[in-house]
Amino acid sequence: MMARTFALAAALLVVSCASAGTTPSTTTTATATTSASARSTAGTIPSKRAGAALVYVPSAGGVVLVGGDQDDETGKPAKLHAWDGKQWRVIDAGRPEARSLAGVAFDADRSALVVYGGSTGVSRDPKDTWEWTAGAWTQRAQAGPSATSHMGTVFEAARHRVLLFGGNDDRPVLFGETWSWDGTTWTKLVADGPGPLVHHAMTYDAARNRVVLFGGSQGGGTTDATWEWDGVRWTRMPSTSPGPSARTGARMAYDAARKVVILYGGDGRDDTWSWNGQAWSRIDARGPGLRAHHAMAYDPSRSRIVVFGGYDGRKNFNDTWEFDGASWSQVEAGN
Repeated sequence: MMARTFALAAALLVVSCASAGTTPSTTTTATATTSASARSTAGTIPSKRAGAALVYVPSAGGVVLVGGDQDDETGKPAKLHAWDGKQWRVIDAGRPEARSLAGVAFDADRSALVVYGGSTGVSRDPKDTWEWTAGAWTQRAQAGPSATSHMGTVFEAARHRVLLFGGNDDRPVLFGETWSWDGTTWTKLVADGPGPLVHHAMTYDAARNRVVLFGGSQGGGTTDATWEWDGVRWTRMPSTSPGPSARTGARMAYDAARKVVILYGGDGRDDTWSWNGQAWSRIDARGPGLRAHHAMAYDPSRSRIVVFGGYDGRKNFNDTWEFDGASWSQVEAGN
């Protein structure tokens, strides 16, 4: 599955592997640390992977890892792993089948972990929609948006729906469509926006009720554009200097304690940035190193952003890192 997914990505993307060349706007100065409690607990931590998703699920007691290009689980039922700040544990080993780069979000209104599509590495990519609630999987729909993978997906709390933008199918054709999921039906929203896009970063800013989107590939090159969705329309935000360089495979999460969006990494990148709704600021904090297609989410119970795994251009990882707003710490060494 890994070879198929990243061969597809390579066909779509024109990516520079050089580090960002902007001059930092320093808000904090810190170095990455390896926590004294960082450890390798073989058999409980997830396998090395990229293209997974990470979301906070209150009933699981932390963030939950979904799918990815898994080194040792391809073709087997997908496992859900939960991280509580101390250890990983398997919380479900059932359906749906293993997949990567799916649309994943947690619907807090219905306490449902939503998974749409994804790349399975077998025949055509599915357009199925699954939900995990009360410890059990249920297939909710067999058809969905035009794109089947490489999309951005978030839960819009103010509008009580899951929002999906962009992505591609398995031909591959890129899409610039905006869709919503209400727990029963996918609806295509009529809205102009960033245009056909894949491998972008997307998250929901709860304080401002905005979906924030950054970067991605338009098929022939990468972009450094920042867009916001207000529930009705997409707006391209004015460029700021400094700002993150054009990239794909970056990930973002909204830090509710500090009320900023945090962006980390991307293909050939190892930098950390914050977005406050008006401008980007670079955070001078050494993180996990070159990392793209990693899983990233905010854990509100501990006010930490969690990063798991990812790809550095040569190999996948299964280490776990946390960001406290000022510095990164490796809290699980992986193997």
